[in-house]
Amino acid sequence: EDLIKRNSQGLLRLVNQMLDLAKLESGHLELEQRQADVVPYIQYLFESFESYAASTNIHLHFHKETTDLFMDFDENRLESILSNLLSNAIKFSPKDFGHIVIEIKQELKKPKITIKDNGKGLSDSEIEKIKELKSFSNTGSDSEKGFGIGLFLTNEFLRQNDAFLDVKNNELGGAEFS
Repeated sequence: EDLIKRNSQGLLRLVNQMLDLAKLESGHLELEQRQADVVPYIQYLFESFESYAASTNIHLHFHKETTDLFMDFDENRLESILSNLLSNAIKFSPKDFGHIVIEIKQELKKPKITIKDNGKGLSDSEIEKIKELKSFSNTGSDSEKGFGIGLFLTNEFLRQNDAFLDVKNNELGGAEFS
């Protein structure tokens, strides 16, 4: 039953991403922001991935330097961003001994959300490709490595909010997306 639910949620997420991509390309994707505390919302999204991670014995850790952080945000766009990054972290973390950490802190009066895993990390060329994603392409080996619609939409949603995606390898030996 969990597998069916997880697969149907994944399919729905993919359909929504395709719809968002079409709206983005036509210039009709608008933000629906509201003022709220983003910390419990991020924690809720993070916890929704616990059973998926547990099915492969990957451990999730949630760290927050602040208990509340009120800001304007679009729930659907934030969910898309975090779902993509968490899904990729789980996908590329080692089964049975993977660890994924999400950190929330405030830097220079702006929120900073970081997702770290202890997977194999990224090559310098992969990091550059992710940072420079300007269009969506679903061909070749990049899509097999997760450089498809999810990361493209993540970059675009962040740009709409005057934010950016920082990518690097971390001290755990895996990738770090902030």
